[in-house]
Amino acid sequence: MEFFDFSQSAEAVIALIVVGAMFLLFLREAFPAEVVAIGGVSMLLVLGVLPYDDALAVLSNPAPWTIAALFIVMGALTRTGALDRIIKTAEQQAGSRPTLALGVMLAVVLVASGFVNNTPVVVMMLPIFTQMAGRMGNKKVTTKNVIIAKIDPENNILCLMGSVPGKRNGFVKITGKI
Repeated sequence: MEFFDFSQSAEAVIALIVVGAMFLLFLREAFPAEVVAIGGVSMLLVLGVLPYDDALAVLSNPAPWTIAALFIVMGALTRTGALDRIIKTAEQQAGSRPTLALGVMLAVVLVASGFVNNTPVVVMMLPIFTQMAGRMGNKKVTTKNVIIAKIDPENNILCLMGSVPGKRNGFVKITGKI
């Protein structure tokens, strides 16, 4: 059942507009990535640009589910602190010798990829490279969608869920809704 009947060129234009809008929303981080992705797919489904049967065929393929599971594992590795030791060592090296730190991390990826499938290597190393990138620069950086987990006014402690870029002992400015 289709609500709209567009020509192929109109469908292509609509698809480009939706993908472009999704790209801008991903860049601005105004909404969580999963909300933007689901919203874009929903828009394509409602407009009939993406046929329902094709969408169902994609979801029956194990590859998207594998990628989704890897994002869950990556989030768990980051939030549980399983990679904290490696991240701390990489951050220390990145602060004093950033080129050497980056070279060592790339060498670890190359060696690990020779023995293990690339997918788990990416899952393990992506949070490390993300943290290193945030610590290597000493510039003003804006991060959105960081969740305030707990506020302890007696001890002046603010607990955040998510990564905070910048060097250790740097200043953090919090704006927006609390």
